[in-house]
Amino acid sequence: MASTESPHGFDVVRGRGYRPAQVDERTSGLRREIAEARERLDRLEVLARELGEEADRLRAVVASLPPPTYASLGARAQALLAEVESEGEAVRDAGEGDAARLREDAEAAARTLREEAGAEAARVRAAGVEAADAVLVRAGTEADGLREAARAEAGGRREEAAARLREVTERCQALLGGQDREHRRRREAAEAALTAEAAEVDARVAELEERGQAALDAARRERTEAERAADASEDAARTAAAETVARARAEEERVEAETARILREHGGAADELRDHLAQVRSSLATLTGRGHAPG
Repeated sequence: MASTESPHGFDVVRGRGYRPAQVDERTSGLRREIAEARERLDRLEVLARELGEEADRLRAVVASLPPPTYASLGARAQALLAEVESEGEAVRDAGEGDAARLREDAEAAARTLREEAGAEAARVRAAGVEAADAVLVRAGTEADGLREAARAEAGGRREEAAARLREVTERCQALLGGQDREHRRRREAAEAALTAEAAEVDARVAELEERGQAALDAARRERTEAERAADASEDAARTAAAETVARARAEEERVEAETARILREHGGAADELRDHLAQVRSSLATLTGRGHAPG
C-alpha cells in the first residue's frame, strides 16, 4: 500500500491515516527525551545553585577578614604582598566572573532546555493531535465503509425479498388460475347437467301436454258422439256419456299422479303444469256440465 511521510516523521498510509504502532513508538521516544532533558535541567539548576552558594560563602569569608597590616615587613615584602593581594583580587574577580558566567550559562542552558522541552512537548501534543485526527479519519473511513457495506447488503436483501415475493405472487396467480379453470369446468358441467335435466323435464311436460290434449280431444269426440247418439237413445247416450266421463276422470287422475311424480322428481315447470292441468279440468268440467275442484 502506498504511503507518504508526515511533518512529524510518521508514515501516512493512504485511506487509513498513520500507522498506530509507529505513532506509539514515536510518542514513547519523545516522552523519554523530555524526561532526560528535564533531568539534565534539574542537574544544571542544582549545580548553578551550589556554585552561587559557594561564591556567596567565599565573599562572606573575605568580607569578614580584617584588613592585613604589613608594617613589620620590609619594603620588598610589602611590595610582594601588595602584588600578591592584587593578584588575589584579580583571581577573585576572575573567579566571581567565571561563577557569574557559569551561572548565566547554566541559566541559559536551563532556559534552552525548558524551551526545547516546551517545543518537544508541543511537538508531542501536535503529533498526538495529528495521530488522533488520523484515528478519527480512519474510524470515519471504516464507518463509511461499514455503512456502504450495510447499504449494499440491505439492497441485496431487498432485491432477494422482492424476487421471492414475485415468485410467490406468480405461484399464487398460477394456482388461482388453475382453481378458476377448475371452477369454470365444474360450473359448465353443472350448467350442462341442469340444461339436460331441464330439457328432460320439458320433454316430459310436452309429452304430458300431448297426452292430456289427446285425452281432451278424445273426450270431446266422445261427447260429440254421445250427443249424436242422444237423438236415438237418451239412455244409451247417458250411459255412453257417463262412461266417457269416467274414462276422462280416470285419465285425469292418472295424468295428475304422473305430473305430481315428475314435479317431485324435477321440481321444475310446476306453475306451467298446474296452469295446464287447470285448463284440462276446466275443459272436463265443461264437458260434464259441472265444476271440479282442483286437486
